[in-house]
Amino acid sequence: MPRHAGAPAGTPGRARCDGLLGDRRDDDTTSAVLPTTGMVRHALAYAARGWPVFALAPRAKVPLARSRGHHDATTDARAVREWWALWPDANIGIALGGGRLVVLDVDRRHGGDATLAAVEREYEPLPPAPAVRTGDGLHLYYAAGGRPVPTRVLGPGLELRGDGAYVVAPPSIHPSGTRYQWADGRMPDALPPLPLWLLALTRHNLTVPAGERDTEPAAGTGAVTGLGAALARLLSDPAVLPRVLPLLGIPPDANPDRSRAFRCPLGCDDRHPSASLWRHPETGTVLVRSWHRCRGLEYLTLPMVYAGQRGRGWRWLRGAALAAWSLRLLRDAGVVWVPAPPPHLLHAPAAAAAVWHAFGLTVAAAEMAGDTGGVAFARRYGVELTGLPEHEYRAGWDWLRAHGYVVQASARAGRRPALWAPATTTTPTTRRETGLALREYSLRVEPRDAGWPAGGVA
Repeated sequence: MPRHAGAPAGTPGRARCDGLLGDRRDDDTTSAVLPTTGMVRHALAYAARGWPVFALAPRAKVPLARSRGHHDATTDARAVREWWALWPDANIGIALGGGRLVVLDVDRRHGGDATLAAVEREYEPLPPAPAVRTGDGLHLYYAAGGRPVPTRVLGPGLELRGDGAYVVAPPSIHPSGTRYQWADGRMPDALPPLPLWLLALTRHNLTVPAGERDTEPAAGTGAVTGLGAALARLLSDPAVLPRVLPLLGIPPDANPDRSRAFRCPLGCDDRHPSASLWRHPETGTVLVRSWHRCRGLEYLTLPMVYAGQRGRGWRWLRGAALAAWSLRLLRDAGVVWVPAPPPHLLHAPAAAAAVWHAFGLTVAAAEMAGDTGGVAFARRYGVELTGLPEHEYRAGWDWLRAHGYVVQASARAGRRPALWAPATTTTPTTRRETGLALREYSLRVEPRDAGWPAGGVA
């Protein structure tokens, strides 16, 4: 059970990992447990510990071509010598699971350090363990104690690797050119057992208090990302919450700053109110907290609740999926809408009409966020927003392009996707409810005089 009954607060309980996720030094070889020359010597040492090893491609994380990867892993010294006699520069892979070895993978680029901090804050600090500095993160080694341990993603940037998985072992060379290294004081002399509470989390979908990386998609994924960030802020605005909450089965006067309890909105039976709202102290994002971890989840963003209630599964939403479900929630709450399409579009195929409505809604939301230079309309985002099967979405989008309803506003450049704009004279117009005076959006506030067209996006 969690160590704290209340909402997580205070300093993350991750002192045992402080300093391990700092800047890498390519010339730091003092922390290696074995000499840094001769991969075969390291591979043999791991095999002698009972850790099955196999050869990876040089300076890569993938197995050698025409090999069976971790299925070839062995502790047989003769086989190990033969492999590295043929491929002396091969990286070293260690097969995990089988009741022997498991690794907690902390990927800093995807917010793993923040997720780890939240996990330790909610439960307890992890015991000191052998640690490997990776390209931009950390591998923590634990003993499985003869238990089967599934490989599970525990949260953004945090994965427990067990049965069927493998890791790259020191002193292998990362594709970036840096070496995997054992951290000082974290050498593999003895493995602590995997904490039982961490093993228990693999049987549920872990939800941690969402930080910036969870509620606002990471930078660098294009215009949908910026839109998702703006929508996440809009959903947490005090003026918008009373319109949004009733759609989730939550009283409109529920206040994230006062922790008033209400009945669980996740579809689980509760005799007494067992849920409340909680505002993240750093991002201001409003979350739903299920005190009894209904569905195996404790903290959920509002779009997560909405998607789960509509049969899309109780899962983390990030990137395009988060932006799409945020917009669907705001649309159905009447906060963002677009007028009916021009009459001649009503004779278009049903898929094209649905995609057109979704595209217009995206343009309207982008205008609300102050962006009039076109929108990204990626496939995954469009599928999530329309609710159409992928092949129907593609057919509808292709029809709109072929008939001149959408045009490319700017071409793809590097990691920035292509941007699209409506080509008709009836450009979707953003409307706002009277009284929603959100300062960050410089829009004319006027009464709503129409709704989302019947038969539009589901």
